[in-house]
Amino acid sequence: MNALLNKLPRVNLCCFFVPLQIGAFIVTAWMLVWFAYAGIVVMTISYSSSIGFTIFWKGLGICYLLLALGAFYGAHAIYYQIPHRVAKFVQGYFIAIIFYTLAQIVFIVVIQIAVSSALADAKAKCEQASKTTKINCDAYTSGVGYPIVSWLIPFAIGSLWQLYLFICIRSYSLELTERSEKPGQYNGP
Repeated sequence: MNALLNKLPRVNLCCFFVPLQIGAFIVTAWMLVWFAYAGIVVMTISYSSSIGFTIFWKGLGICYLLLALGAFYGAHAIYYQIPHRVAKFVQGYFIAIIFYTLAQIVFIVVIQIAVSSALADAKAKCEQASKTTKINCDAYTSGVGYPIVSWLIPFAIGSLWQLYLFICIRSYSLELTERSEKPGQYNGP
């Protein structure tokens, strides 16, 4: 994993003007707020369709809350400048990005299959009904069968933004580690 991480570029500022420590702390604090909010919302919504559906969403809420806990760990380590904890947070963040990306791809593919299947079923029913009414079924089902296209661009932009934020936090981790290894430097608590 370190060989892959060492190929990533290093930045000196977060978002082109914010010092790395402040930028890394803002990113982790935002992650903490967002994941905690998402976890609480997903956990408190009632789902009445099926027990499996309810269990899935409650499990997702728990995952969000665990990510919020991880973000708290990272924000604490960044705020108090604890090099080994920031490095562990960076590793955990990298693993979370990989899992999230894979889960998002699976989700997009599953939704694409479900929408394509529903459209094929709707078109078949429309064609069966149009034998007597002369309705053009292609006019109702064309153009909406490819939701993957509408998700691909935001997914790509979001993934690139996530990668950039990761690079910023990793750059701060490297900077903090280098500072802590210099003699006479304050290493934090």
